[in-house]
Amino acid sequence: MRPAVGRIVCSMWSKGPDSSRASTPAHTSDLPLPAEGSRELAAIAYHEAGHVVVGHLLGLQLLDADLWPDDEGGRGHTHFAHPGSWFHPRRGSLSASENDLIDRVLTTFMAGLTAESRFGHEDADGSGYDLDQSMHEWVSLIADSAEERSAALDGFRGRAATMIERPQVWGAIEAVASSLLERGQLDGSAAAQIVADALRASGEKRKDGSGVT
Repeated sequence: MRPAVGRIVCSMWSKGPDSSRASTPAHTSDLPLPAEGSRELAAIAYHEAGHVVVGHLLGLQLLDADLWPDDEGGRGHTHFAHPGSWFHPRRGSLSASENDLIDRVLTTFMAGLTAESRFGHEDADGSGYDLDQSMHEWVSLIADSAEERSAALDGFRGRAATMIERPQVWGAIEAVASSLLERGQLDGSAAAQIVADALRASGEKRKDGSGVT
């Protein structure tokens, strides 16, 4: 089992949906990446790129993404911003806006493993953090039993797969993955510009209805 990769860590999400505490990954930029051309490293890059592109298209605000290892045995992180003070989800009393955000977050979670799978190097064990966090902290807001949570995650993975199968979206994932492999990390504006450049000709739209620029 390789270390967990592809964590979607956000200012609140790393601590759970209810928290507003800021959090950043524990990584050190001078730590070496795996050997250049490593299939494993490429899979991590595609995993993170899946989070980046799908999250961007669904209107989440990207802060940064990286391929660095951390102090918890993981490697690869994607950070999105807290949606705002309005978001205080409570199971059984979710607003329409809260439900919508949870749907987008869970789809973005599942996009990492889905992109890694399409790349041809799926490792569900290595993606354990995504599945763990989405199952225990997010899906429990909208589903009660283990069976319902599992079915819900299957649905979100299906939604992510439908998005990623579009040639323009996959091309954007390839572009982000390539840049991550070259640089090791991307800040939010740089990653968003890469996505915008890859999608502009296709006319893809973000969740908020804006163009890709």
